[in-house]
Amino acid sequence: MTKSALKKKELGIVGTGKAGANIAYWLSRCGWKIRTVYDIVPERAQEVANAIPTGVAPNLESVFKRCDIVFITVPESEMIKVLEQIQELSNTRTRTLAHTSGVLPASILELAGLEFAKCSLHPMLSIPKLNTLQNPFRGVSFAVEGDDSGIDFAKNIVNDLDCKFWKIEPGMKPIYHAASVFATNFIYSLIAIAEELFRQAGFPEEIIPRFISSAITHSMKNYLEHGFPDGITGPLVRDDYETISIHLLALKDSDFISFYCEAMRVLADILGKRKEFEQTLEKFGNL
Repeated sequence: MTKSALKKKELGIVGTGKAGANIAYWLSRCGWKIRTVYDIVPERAQEVANAIPTGVAPNLESVFKRCDIVFITVPESEMIKVLEQIQELSNTRTRTLAHTSGVLPASILELAGLEFAKCSLHPMLSIPKLNTLQNPFRGVSFAVEGDDSGIDFAKNIVNDLDCKFWKIEPGMKPIYHAASVFATNFIYSLIAIAEELFRQAGFPEEIIPRFISSAITHSMKNYLEHGFPDGITGPLVRDDYETISIHLLALKDSDFISFYCEAMRVLADILGKRKEFEQTLEKFGNL
């Protein structure tokens, strides 16, 4: 089906959390007709509908009777329950079904029972709250899999959102999603630790974000320009075990000492310096 023909189809969104809200809004800005949105929290659905603008479906059945294409953007824990409810519907209009889970395969959509073109599209980013001024998907990579018709549909969606397309094997999704969590979620663990240590060092609250964002930005610049592991900097790279010892002494009674040691072990393994790092640790006993 051509893109112009696809865009004449009416699209529904089931689940208006961060993913659903952004997909609904930004697809509407790309010329897709968002016929209706639905959420078990009606107020949340209404807020997204007002931004588009479009209608709010009173129930799941209404979505599938009104729409040719439906995105299911609910949490993974709710997916099977929603699909079982779809299975109970009759006289549905929908012929293409998509979900945005990074873990579950497109084949799980078979639980909905009917003959749909099926695909999953997972954006590799930490999706923010709906921002109607800036497309959060621009330049982002989507991991996509599904049947042939579903993948053709997904390619049009990814292109319109100004994203990059990556076809993933269904069986690789769990490890892919774990990698996504490391890249998009665990960075906030590091930020939280860095914030607390800056506070302990006496930095004013209002300037801490500037210090952290500057450090992260320059680290990413090094990674993009020099690759990995050449972009790594710091005391372990330059064999400065005295500085590492000073860190260990400063953090010895901190809640973050274990995190520091394990993170350093990962870097030491990458750099081929595990033996030297462990020898430094031995001076401090059991950390």
